[in-house]
Amino acid sequence: MGLSLDGAEEKDTLEIINGVKVAIDPHIKDMTNSLRLEKRPHGLVLAGIPASDC
Repeated sequence: MGLSLDGAEEKDTLEIINGVKVAIDPHIKDMTNSLRLEKRPHGLVLAGIPASDC
């Protein structure tokens, strides 16, 4: 799983999250419910991915 700044693809689901338009691939939509973007001293981190999925 990754994070990209690309434009949305036709099959993506579009959502507004905290005022930001986000495109989510339908294949991973169920896996994104617990994810969050955190600001840490070394930059932004995609957090909340279960260890078993890494």
